[in-house]
Amino acid sequence: EQNKNLFHWATKNLMSLIKNGYQNNKYLLVEQIPSNKMTIAQKSSEAESEKKAFRVGEIVYAFIPLKQNNIKKRDNYQGVIRSINEDGIHYDVEMAATKTVIKKVHKESIFKPGTERTFEIVRGNLFERSDSFRSDVILLPYSISNDSFRSLLLTGCKRSPIGSRILSFSHLEGWDGFPTLQLRRVDANVFDNDRYDTNMSPHQRLYLYQHVLSLALASSPKSISTNCKIGSKVMVRDQKQQQWFAAKVLSINDKTKSITVQKNNWINDTGIEEIKIDEQRIHLVSERFKVGDLTSAYCPKMIENNHDELYTLYRGQVVGVNANGTYKLQYEDGETIPKINECFMFRRTQYKYDEGLLCIASRYDAIAEYNQENELVNIKNMKKKVDKNQCIIRHQNPDGTYRVEFINVSSYKYHDSFCEKWLQPIYSQDTTKDGGDDLKLQQDAYITEPKLPLVLEIDYDKVLSWKPNIVAHWLNKCGCNPLSTQKLVENKVNGVFMFDLEMELLTNDMKIPKLDANQIMRYMRSLRTELRYNIDEEDEELREIEEEMRECDREIKKLKASQEMAKQKFQQLVKSNNEEYKKWQEYELKRQCLALKQQKVSNKEIASKLKKNQTWVKKTSKLKSNQIKKPGGNVVKQMEQLQKQMIIFSKQIEEYQNKMLQAKERYDNL
Repeated sequence: EQNKNLFHWATKNLMSLIKNGYQNNKYLLVEQIPSNKMTIAQKSSEAESEKKAFRVGEIVYAFIPLKQNNIKKRDNYQGVIRSINEDGIHYDVEMAATKTVIKKVHKESIFKPGTERTFEIVRGNLFERSDSFRSDVILLPYSISNDSFRSLLLTGCKRSPIGSRILSFSHLEGWDGFPTLQLRRVDANVFDNDRYDTNMSPHQRLYLYQHVLSLALASSPKSISTNCKIGSKVMVRDQKQQQWFAAKVLSINDKTKSITVQKNNWINDTGIEEIKIDEQRIHLVSERFKVGDLTSAYCPKMIENNHDELYTLYRGQVVGVNANGTYKLQYEDGETIPKINECFMFRRTQYKYDEGLLCIASRYDAIAEYNQENELVNIKNMKKKVDKNQCIIRHQNPDGTYRVEFINVSSYKYHDSFCEKWLQPIYSQDTTKDGGDDLKLQQDAYITEPKLPLVLEIDYDKVLSWKPNIVAHWLNKCGCNPLSTQKLVENKVNGVFMFDLEMELLTNDMKIPKLDANQIMRYMRSLRTELRYNIDEEDEELREIEEEMRECDREIKKLKASQEMAKQKFQQLVKSNNEEYKKWQEYELKRQCLALKQQKVSNKEIASKLKKNQTWVKKTSKLKSNQIKKPGGNVVKQMEQLQKQMIIFSKQIEEYQNKMLQAKERYDNL
């Protein structure tokens, strides 16, 4: 990290990690040179620590501060055990870097080679050290705009060990020269609804990649000796034809470090061949998916043609597994691709919200992602209040976003890819517990006119011919509980029977919960109104009451907006004329004090009500009404007028709220 402030914050975060640990893991501070570098190590678990024992002469990693300021070379913590203390816990270690023997090193700081895990942050450039990219985890810089710098970073990522993970704030697929078959997005943070939250902005995303072995390259001898088993699928390069062929492992010889394979569909002979693991002719095939797995995948044709939306996800299903590690995939639209690389495929995401569900949407989409200087806006630290609207989930997108329809908005009613983290179910414990705007929106949902879903497979012109499964499917799309709609199928509720449904029939005979039954009936009334079919007096009366409640709600919103404007004007007037305001306020308090005294209210109660001391109350009580002079001037007149307006607005709001409560009571009774 080159930025001094970001480096400082990173070291603070690492110190918090050392102090608090993470998921039962504990960490050890190895080295900290202020404004230069910091290294921590993961401690062994309690069970591992108990088993820890080292012999004299054994090569180990001993995490002892070396205090070397040179960041161009990685610190060498390798050492040799020279003696064991009597307690069996401490050891004398000779460090390879300094050639000095460190006395009484606790075994907590000593590790056998291959068991150590370290994390290092350095103030500087990734390219200042030749082995920067030789790590298990690589964190790329926060902001990269230079194309040549991007190219160097991609080259470094390609040189990292196979299996290493790369974390980036940038979408690397959008960079020129991105190696599509070498850097694979891992099955985390791929979809919008499983992305990790950041401390910057709801718009900001993290991208996680893994360096994978290309199908055209051989696996390393270490990988083959560790992962290859009898029966494993492999690809073998033929020495004569220089082509790769699918094969199966028959036997493994540890002495000669070779494996015997049989090539598939070999015509000339049996295809059996013994190959040494260091010949660079074997590629291990890993199968992440099996036939029948549901996936989300890119379209290879769009990537080959460099289409504008080449990294758009589409739903599909694995219908075949090829011998070379590729897959046969059938997309949702019916198209089948015989060979698709696993780098383009991901396990399908799980959705939190069903289609038709009514939600509260935090409108982060209405806030600009970047400022005028093209810098990412830190929305979480903004004092600006985020607007909220009711919305209905209309479609679940393959990338984990939702197509939503906003309710009671004048323009931009639809959003094609709304983030899941910006949504909250309208009937949830969180909204009730938190109160405020969320609770208000929850209450408003009661008077919201149900919106009929627009779905391709549902034909509203043929409602009377709907079968029970179509009726249930339609109500599911409306957001009704699938368990309750299934009971309609069990009772054979078709398109004709549907219009004869009543609350008593749903709750008493079909045993559908009252809340679900009420929701079903509301959508039924909305459908009848839309089609103008079989509308009875009760339906018409309910519709009129709903319209009355909506009208009250509209008036309340208008009055609240006017009240807020008057309040802002009053506050501006007070701010610019503070002396006049104090005089006018003192006059009002004295007038109120005399009025309360005439009502024979005690001095103590008056002092408490007016938030003054009793001495002030006694002194003011002795005054006569003609002795209290009202301050003059236009400013005071404006203040009085604005205050009267706010009181009138409050009374009108209260009247409409009472009207709404009465209408709601009539609605519930009906």
